[in-house]
Amino acid sequence: MSQRFGDLELVLPPKWTDQSVLTFVRPSDRPAGVAGAPDLQRNFVVVRAPADGTFGISDLARQHLASLQAAIPKIEVLKESEETIDGAPALLREVRFPTPGHGLAQQLHVFLIHGDQAFTMVGTGSAGLVFDGLRKELLLLVRSFRRLTAT
Repeated sequence: MSQRFGDLELVLPPKWTDQSVLTFVRPSDRPAGVAGAPDLQRNFVVVRAPADGTFGISDLARQHLASLQAAIPKIEVLKESEETIDGAPALLREVRFPTPGHGLAQQLHVFLIHGDQAFTMVGTGSAGLVFDGLRKELLLLVRSFRRLTAT
């Protein structure tokens, strides 16, 4: 099976599955030398894993949150909503949590099952007004998601 990632292509041997993680980063808008806690590196991560039909997006979201709560006890769920992305139902969740040296972090989590693949997308940035602007960019990224070959 051939897998493409931008200008990279790999041919996977039999029995191998694509559970790739794609990471995209955005530089800070804050000029160098400005006082205050440094902004978190803004990023958007897409993780894919096989979906065999034994779980749904609510299961995927529940397991993800349980893992985060085990690692970050002070994580706070801010809101959840549902949306259709590339013709498939998706669950969107925003969370906030303290980080050492960077103040509060905020994330947009998106859970989507499309065909035989489960996708978890996470956008991260500093919380508050900074995240308000980032949220718009992250939603544009999420809404542009297209699975080119669904099996």
